[in-house]
Amino acid sequence: DGSWTAFKDDDRKVKHSCINSQTKNNKIGTISEIGGCSRRIVYKALGYKGDFNFNYKSWESFYLGSVGQNYIKDILCQKGYKFFCKQKDVSFKGFTGRIDGIILFGEEMNLLECKTLNDSVKYRYFINSSLKSDHRSYYSQIQAYLAATNMIKCFMVVMGHESDEWHESIIARDNEHLSDLSQKIEKIVEAINRNDLPAREPYSIPVNECDYCPFSTHCK
Repeated sequence: DGSWTAFKDDDRKVKHSCINSQTKNNKIGTISEIGGCSRRIVYKALGYKGDFNFNYKSWESFYLGSVGQNYIKDILCQKGYKFFCKQKDVSFKGFTGRIDGIILFGEEMNLLECKTLNDSVKYRYFINSSLKSDHRSYYSQIQAYLAATNMIKCFMVVMGHESDEWHESIIARDNEHLSDLSQKIEKIVEAINRNDLPAREPYSIPVNECDYCPFSTHCK
């Protein structure tokens, strides 16, 4: 509907229930999860009990991200950028999510991705590292959004919360990576249908993801 106000209270809620309806209506999980561990996605879809740890730091990070997104959009409007839409729910092969918007960049419609980082060290590391190699999960999320919106490029703005540092970049659609994601999703669906777990994939997930996984006590 073109709305881009801060997330509603319902959107801020974290699911603590061990049983969920992920697989109903062909919904497997969220697009933000798609680049992470396949086992975690399957555990959640099959209704395993997880140790979800939602604390103030988690809430603060989410809140600052929501506020930062609105601030970035205000600045882009002041710079003269035109928006086709400023938030929209999308889906990609059974995974759902919400894009930050679609923006007119030059003569092209581009996906908009806004990212706010809470301190300058994280900001500098992020903008100076490889999105595809060092932030594979986030890269996968952007690629899924590009496919879901049928966009070719993503206009990404990264802002440092502490110092208002600002970085703009263009992320091109990566059809080879999307093909890999499609194959990964097929294996996830097969595992869910078998009520089984997919093979481990340590090469494609952050090295510390297991440390924060709510299903680590189940995983062998």
